Amino acid sequence: MILIVLLLILSLDLRAADAPSPAKIANPVKEADLATVTLTPQAEQRLGIKLVAIERRAIANTRTLPGEAVLPLAGAKGGVAPVVGGTLDEVLKLADAQADADGRVETARVQLDGAKVAHDRAQKMLSAEAGSVRSVDEAKTAVQIAESALTTAKERRALLGGEVGNADGARLWIRVPVFIGQVGDLQTDAPARVRILAGGERAPAVSARPVTGPPTASAASATVDFFYQLDAPLPGLRAGARVEIAIPARGESEALVAPWAAVMH
Repeated sequence: MILIVLLLILSLDLRAADAPSPAKIANPVKEADLATVTLTPQAEQRLGIKLVAIERRAIANTRTLPGEAVLPLAGAKGGVAPVVGGTLDEVLKLADAQADADGRVETARVQLDGAKVAHDRAQKMLSAEAGSVRSVDEAKTAVQIAESALTTAKERRALLGGEVGNADGARLWIRVPVFIGQVGDLQTDAPARVRILAGGERAPAVSARPVTGPPTASAASATVDFFYQLDAPLPGLRAGARVEIAIPARGESEALVAPWAAVMH
């Protein structure tokens, strides 16, 4: 049985040897016989060719983290603007909260108007000796309570910023969730570099400075959110787009440094 298998393999090898070659090379030349090109100094200057030694330098540490482009809503109280991401759920939740806050403001305004009418009526009745001082005091207290309720409702509405539909699309922020264990290693008060993921490694990167955003975090992933504002527009970036952001870290590391023009892909 083994002899039969060996004979079959031998016959297959002989057939493969007799089969025509899939490619034919005409006038083959050995690599050692190829021409040698010597560039003159003028040719090297025109081509921009330069020899540079690779150096070992101290490089500032950075951490590259994922981020999301969000839209800040202007007009928030205290300078902390709420942000809207690219999902419909975020937009609807904020729009619903704003509508509810607007309704509370309007309700408080109507209650204040009613309290003022009741106070004026009590004051007139007292002047006509048909009412009491106590009723006037109670009406005055009701006005003060209504005024306080209106002020509180307005402040709560101010925390939600401008209307969702009037967001400034040219002023994008970057929301970066940072693991709580990394916060101490990052220089979150220093500018960072942002690059859109769709462009790959050669995509342009722009500088972004840290800004004060809403104090949001995720207990499930043990992350806190940091916010950065782009110093220049990033082509192709819109709310909800994913980016990578290089944030400066503390300390330095030694590394071999070569010019970017010398790197070939």
